[in-house]
This record gives sequence, C-alpha cells and structure tokens, in this order.
Amino acid sequence: MNTSLKLIIPLIDKNLTKEDIDPKTGFVGVYDSDMNRPYLDNHIFLVYDASVTTAEAYNRIKKFNTLKTIGIKYCITIKGKRYMIYAFMCNTSVKKVYYRQNVFTENEMMQIIRFHKLEDNDINKIMLDPINALYIKHVEQSIPEEN
Repeated sequence: MNTSLKLIIPLIDKNLTKEDIDPKTGFVGVYDSDMNRPYLDNHIFLVYDASVTTAEAYNRIKKFNTLKTIGIKYCITIKGKRYMIYAFMCNTSVKKVYYRQNVFTENEMMQIIRFHKLEDNDINKIMLDPINALYIKHVEQSIPEEN
C-alpha cells in the first residue's frame, strides 16, 4: 500500500482502526477509483474478500453496517472470487492528500497517529517531521476490472 493511501485510511472515518484493515477481516486493499463505476469518482474504496468468515470479519461487518460515512457498498466478482466493496465519500481531509496539501490539523495528525499506533515507519517519518509530507505523491490505484 502506498504512503498516501496509508494517510487516507484513518481520515475517511474516525471509527476505523488498524484492525479493520487486517487480513483476518478479509481486507484486500484500498483504492481510490473503480474502473467499473467511474461515476463514483469522489470515493475511497476498501475491498474485502467476501469468503473470509473469521470472527474478526464478522465484527468488522457489524461495525461497517453502523458507519455513516459509507456512501455505498456492493459486491463484485474478479476471476471467480467475490469481494465486498465499501465506498467512502472523500472528505476535505482526504482531498488534502490527493492534492498534495499535506498540512494536517492537530486533530487529523492525532487521528493518523492513533490509527497506525506508531508502527508504520513511513507514517512515523511524516508525523515526526511534517516537511516529509510535502514529498508524498499520490499514486492512483483502481479496483481491477470485474468479470
């Protein structure tokens, strides 16, 4: 996962935790576009393997059903495998990362730090010396084409 997307995940919803993007929950990846649905151009997509049936996946599903920031959720099939997509609306904090205006408020910085728990070196480098954020280039990642 690229650094800009690591910065974006904690900013899309205050209730998200690092555990929500653990492989045990079925987490596959985070994307900022869906080539199958180009009209969802102002969204961030969290993708989960629909076949994962762990307790962590169940808890994540329960939690995501209560999140107010999810704009839409839908299933897709890629190479015969089912995935659940959660599309979160981009907010102003997320747009800062897109447009390389990585000057975060104190609340945004604390949200990012709390989420990553100081366990990610790329994020630590940015949070400890914010000048490093100016060199982060957002690299677009799209959900693969569905069958």
